[in-house]
Amino acid sequence: MMRGPRSQRGITLLISLIMLVVLTLFATAMIRLSNTNVVVVGNMQSQRLLEAVAQQAIEAELNSASYYNDQIFGKGDWANSATEADKYINNYKVKLQRPKCIFTQKALGYAEELNVAPDEDFFESEAIATDPVTGATTDVVQGVSVILPVGNCVP
Repeated sequence: MMRGPRSQRGITLLISLIMLVVLTLFATAMIRLSNTNVVVVGNMQSQRLLEAVAQQAIEAELNSASYYNDQIFGKGDWANSATEADKYINNYKVKLQRPKCIFTQKALGYAEELNVAPDEDFFESEAIATDPVTGATTDVVQGVSVILPVGNCVP
């Protein structure tokens, strides 16, 4: 026995409503997923910016002779045995740690018989940058080799 068109009208409506609910749930899930991705990318950009600011602070100090002289003679930022100094770069607070001389050796290419060969000193510089809005921080450590007069490595 064949069914007539009248008995099948309700099934079409029910299937259409189920498909509409499935598509709505799928669209909602995709919107939530894209919002999560935007937050993750934003956090990664903030982290990279903080790393760049900390690196910029280290580079600026490494290019300054007073950075090493102050550490050696205990004046300037490192007076009174200070272990850190605050700098501000683009409204970000950067805490520079006192440079640490971790190793020293006689510099190559100088006549040792004159007894005036300088030392090649290896310093480690550390900067901690803080985002004033989120409070996020990053820590950057960089090593550098510097030719200095004998006896200036203060471990």
